[in-house]
Amino acid sequence: MLWVIPITHWKKFALNLTSGSDELIETARMFPHIEGVRCITVTSGCGGATSDCETMCDVLAAYADHPNVIGMTVFSLGCEKAQQKMFKDALARRNPEFDKPALYFLQQEWDSEERMMQTALQQTFEAMKAVKPTERVEVPLSCLKVGMKCGGSDGFSGISGNPAMGLVSDWLTTLGGASGLAEFPELCGAEGDMVKRCINLEDKKSSSI
Repeated sequence: MLWVIPITHWKKFALNLTSGSDELIETARMFPHIEGVRCITVTSGCGGATSDCETMCDVLAAYADHPNVIGMTVFSLGCEKAQQKMFKDALARRNPEFDKPALYFLQQEWDSEERMMQTALQQTFEAMKAVKPTERVEVPLSCLKVGMKCGGSDGFSGISGNPAMGLVSDWLTTLGGASGLAEFPELCGAEGDMVKRCINLEDKKSSSI
């Protein structure tokens, strides 16, 4: 898998990125050891709080460092708050030994956006040719970490959706994996069940109401 990563939100840029990705996706089919090209879109990074931009860069760095990802092409405007350095710093914190192919393009350094995109496509193609074939290997479920996200609260959330995901989380954690919960306000009324599942006394005390 190859990632195409923008580190800021700009509609026109996102449209160009998406149209260019079609060519990359067709190119990826020439390389049987690359399963595809995925273009990430973001909705922040241009402004806002520094901490929010840092969090976004941390998430993008985690995507880049995923073992199934063979490389990345990163785009930015140059005027955004989430600068390329912020993303590189996040990547270095996550994995100081990161050595996958990485191409960076800063829009303000080019006199033509079209020329920048053409160069990005060409260099990404060359990088894909240079990637060494790898093989998938089986790993235990203890290596799996699942992040839960609210799918929109409705009448079925408490009847089927949440209980089903809770059961899957129980199975996964029993096998040594991990399940991350989001939107803690929706745990209202379930605090007792959560506290009972704490595996150490300190967490249990800090979670008790």
